[in-house]
Amino acid sequence: QRDRSQAIMNEIIAILDDPETHGTEDEVADVIATQATEAAVRDDDVFGPYPYREGFYNTLCFDGADARIEVYVSWLSEDGTQGGFLWMWSGTNPGGHPFELAGISLIEFAEDGRIAYERVTYPYPDEYVYEAWMGRGTEIPSTG
Repeated sequence: QRDRSQAIMNEIIAILDDPETHGTEDEVADVIATQATEAAVRDDDVFGPYPYREGFYNTLCFDGADARIEVYVSWLSEDGTQGGFLWMWSGTNPGGHPFELAGISLIEFAEDGRIAYERVTYPYPDEYVYEAWMGRGTEIPSTG
């Protein structure tokens, strides 16, 4: 299982590194969803649980947003049943404001190596994350 789970993690990182090669936002969400089981959930500690495809779609382009996720570190348990990503989520939020948020995804893999559950969490208060994504955005260190 470890090899299958590692291949799924590598594929997600490749998609996130170059989403344009996978088409429109809908097509990117579709190809990411193929890396998860049909019943997979992306459970965001601020925005709640969503079916996997919908959760990724909302993260990247909800209501006209233009966002990206850059994975900095990934890890996988020896048996391939659990893993995770340390990432930076940034771009322009639905209100047109720039934002940048670090976070961690903790992942549970099904026996076939696909993602069964992903818990998304942030090192900020919920209100800060919500305001970054749905409000005024954040001061981005690289620009401000």
